[in-house]
Amino acid sequence: MMMIFNNADLRKRTLSSPMRPTSIKIQLFLGHLAVTFGVWLCGIVLAVILCGTDVIGPNFALMCANSLCFALAALSLSFLIGGAAKKMGAQNFIANILSLGMCFISGVFVPQQYLSSSLLFVSRFLPAYWYVKAINDISGLVVFSAANLSPIIYAMLIELGFAAAFFCISLVIGKRKSSVNA
Repeated sequence: MMMIFNNADLRKRTLSSPMRPTSIKIQLFLGHLAVTFGVWLCGIVLAVILCGTDVIGPNFALMCANSLCFALAALSLSFLIGGAAKKMGAQNFIANILSLGMCFISGVFVPQQYLSSSLLFVSRFLPAYWYVKAINDISGLVVFSAANLSPIIYAMLIELGFAAAFFCISLVIGKRKSSVNA
């Protein structure tokens, strides 16, 4: 979707409008956010349909919250890639390398307990690590106390921090692109 808005002719027309480029970028992000939330909600409903209402409980609510936080981080990262890459092939290449790379070193494909400490240290700088860590913590959660919930909430807040950082970087890149093209 971002490739359509990165089209040179459309970008020039958009930049000649009275709207600020930052406002346009925020509106694009809000549109992407609506689609992301819709897809996330469909996934939650599908999980309840397939697993039944027995799955609904405190752990399920925490899993849903964690998946929403990660969806926001993934959305912001894809928005950044979509705004930075100039060609569709480059977008696909960057997205595939980043997503698969994150999954390999963050514990998605191989459980975190089997990864080396140095690899886990590096993966802490990626949102997928915190997503998997929160899932592991939620899966083992039996007693819902502040001490048990704090690492989970901490991981979710870090995921949201990644989302905010990626979004801010995409705004900066968009502002630079619009000032260069002006």
